[in-house]
Amino acid sequence: MPEAFDTGPLSWVKDEINQSLAKVKLNFNKVAERPEEFASLRFTETYLYQVSGALDMVGLEGCKHFCSEIEKLTNQVEKQLIPVSDTVMASLLNAVDALMQYLQDLLNGMPDTPTRLYNSMKPLLDFQGKSLDISDLFYPDTTFNVPKELNTHWIEESETSEFIADQRAFFQKSLLEWLKTKNVNALNFMTEVMQNVQQIQQKNAQKTLWWVATAFTEALAQDKIADHAGAKKLCRKLDNQLRNMAQGDTKPPSQLLRNVLYYVAISERKTEAITKVKDLFELDYALPQYADYSNTIASENLLATPAELAALAQLNADLSKFKDLWASVTSEGGPPLTAFIVKLNNGVVIQQALNNRNVLNLFNAVHTLAMALTAETLKIDESIIIEVASALNLLEYAGANYFELNEEVNEKITSQVNR
Repeated sequence: MPEAFDTGPLSWVKDEINQSLAKVKLNFNKVAERPEEFASLRFTETYLYQVSGALDMVGLEGCKHFCSEIEKLTNQVEKQLIPVSDTVMASLLNAVDALMQYLQDLLNGMPDTPTRLYNSMKPLLDFQGKSLDISDLFYPDTTFNVPKELNTHWIEESETSEFIADQRAFFQKSLLEWLKTKNVNALNFMTEVMQNVQQIQQKNAQKTLWWVATAFTEALAQDKIADHAGAKKLCRKLDNQLRNMAQGDTKPPSQLLRNVLYYVAISERKTEAITKVKDLFELDYALPQYADYSNTIASENLLATPAELAALAQLNADLSKFKDLWASVTSEGGPPLTAFIVKLNNGVVIQQALNNRNVLNLFNAVHTLAMALTAETLKIDESIIIEVASALNLLEYAGANYFELNEEVNEKITSQVNR
């Protein structure tokens, strides 16, 4: 089992990070309410840059990656390359909230598993016309050395480029056949190429990559890996790396190894190579402990749709305003209650796109009760004020942990809806 995350360094800079992110949220809310103020986002970029630096200093690479994408989208909005819109600003606010919650979770003892940030990060790249695979947020410890007993085949340095080029041609032919037919023999040939390339490597980084890639091609025999669009893209990335090596560029990008390790991590232990890679890199502990990623994120079809992510982002961005407005409501009703209902009515996109029925039922229960209070079919009393406040707190938790809700939380939601 890997060592627990050392919270000491993070605790030293957490207040500074929180202060910067609070200023970021303040600016985002300002622009969300007054889109013509988009130029003020240039100051927001400075705060985000400071946060990225602090995250880098404490070794949180995944969080730094996440923060940099918030910064990039902010920059494009500030330059009006992407126009200000409710969904853009809601996604940015949701991303900041997700980062703050993630850092607090680390201090509370949760492991550093940045894949938890995927659903908050994906909309940021969607707006920029970029793609994001969940493996891009996989940050296991990659400092381990490959087993010493691995076979090595020494060849003259002058012969390396030609050897790699031949192996690449073989790999491309086999990959094309496998993509078309799912032929097991084609997959075996792809694995053989990975082994051949691994055996001629003299440097540890290259040897590690191609040894892990051998386990990856074996994992492709499992339908849940083969059906993942990200796994198919990764095959092409390996092909590109073979091309680079044939042209003399032998340094593998660090992200490529992490991508390959992710798909081995979510695969089942059906071959010796997969088992050895999982054990060496302690991959069973590198994924969020609350989720069975081998089943739930084996296919992109099981991930939230862009519409649902946008609705979730709006919900999370609006909840602080819901709570502030409700805190002003008294037994007299009046303008505070009216403003609260207007804000709820603007959440139609939430009602249309959220797929989690429990969370949606809770939102609708608050909305229905508020409408009844306006129609004066119910009278505001202390118990109602407390129950709605409790519902909003629970809704806030459910929104922040939307993809991690367990049975206990869902039971609490059902109970609150009934009350």
